[in-house]
Amino acid sequence: MIRYLFAVLLCLCPLAGTAQTFYPDYTSPNVNDFAGLLTAEQRMQLDRSLSKLRDETGVEMTVVTLTRQATYNPDVTMEAFATGLFNHWGVGDATRNDGIMVLVLYQDRAMRIELGKGYSGAWDGVAKTVIDRSFLPKFRDNYYATGILEGIQDTVDTIAVPHSAGEEAPKGKGAPWWLTVIAVPFIWLFLAAIGSRTA
Repeated sequence: MIRYLFAVLLCLCPLAGTAQTFYPDYTSPNVNDFAGLLTAEQRMQLDRSLSKLRDETGVEMTVVTLTRQATYNPDVTMEAFATGLFNHWGVGDATRNDGIMVLVLYQDRAMRIELGKGYSGAWDGVAKTVIDRSFLPKFRDNYYATGILEGIQDTVDTIAVPHSAGEEAPKGKGAPWWLTVIAVPFIWLFLAAIGSRTA
């Protein structure tokens, strides 16, 4: 009996490993609103904006909203999940590595701007500034669509366009990349808790 149970466990192990590497497939190179946070008109607006960015600069940028990470990959950090999804979709030019992915996890109340390897570490601090300035204030007040629209435009204007023009990251923006990775999900949770507090 023990030998039989051991054999069953060995057979189940590959299945567990497969579950850990599951990612959704994209339906659009620009906007993948799986969480349903945007209206059809807002998705079209974003699609036009990101198509224009790609046409004028060559930078491929995509926004993806998911209900929760656990549906796809519960056993890794958000950073690892975002990086895995970025690579799985092949975001950006393979030579320049200048793609950008904005990931919003609605029920997890967390988000991340994932940058390709073509961006220096200094741009991570700029990404944190964009998140704090344009995404989180609206998310805190439950205006997710507005936060996404304004945040995407800020990301385009502050990161994608300057980087494509050969500019260096602005000095003194945000925090070190490692602090950004740790802090962003918890900042959103903290702001949400304050917003829901009653007298």
